[in-house]
Amino acid sequence: MAKRLRDTGQGARGTEKRQLANLLNSRLAASASLWGWLLGYTLGVWALLRASFRFGGRTWYGMEVFRQLDTYLHAPTSFSLASLVAILLGGVQTALLATLHNRFNFPLHPAGFVVSGSWSMNLFWVSLFVAWLLKASLIRWGGLALHRQAMPFFMGLVIGDYLMGSFWSLWGCWQKRPAYNFLP
Repeated sequence: MAKRLRDTGQGARGTEKRQLANLLNSRLAASASLWGWLLGYTLGVWALLRASFRFGGRTWYGMEVFRQLDTYLHAPTSFSLASLVAILLGGVQTALLATLHNRFNFPLHPAGFVVSGSWSMNLFWVSLFVAWLLKASLIRWGGLALHRQAMPFFMGLVIGDYLMGSFWSLWGCWQKRPAYNFLP
């Protein structure tokens, strides 16, 4: 009996081998994700700079950050206690929301609080509301099992949007005319 368990990979040593294999697989996946992110980021920056220099870049891409940096370097302001208090208060509110969300299943996500003050909410609030409404409806009337069954469908919608956007953007570059725009 012990020989059969040992040969089939079951038992104490088989469990250790499976745990080691799972650890190596998770490390490999983490390493591949990191390298993929670095490669994607590097190629994205290179493509943006190349297109900007070759075709004339849009002046508003990332300019807020550089304008703010220019202001900090050339016209520095003195210490502001009100700014420090606002930053600390926002951090405390985000930490509180994260704690409530993770420990007590509070419905508001801390990422929503952080993103709500950005310009992108003007563009995405309707789609985020529809996504929340669908998710809440699925969980309320179908339970967690239906939510998990529907997840691949919704992930497919997101991935499909990115793939089609990429395809039409590349097609527009090839045809030398504007095509699909991710952001209106």
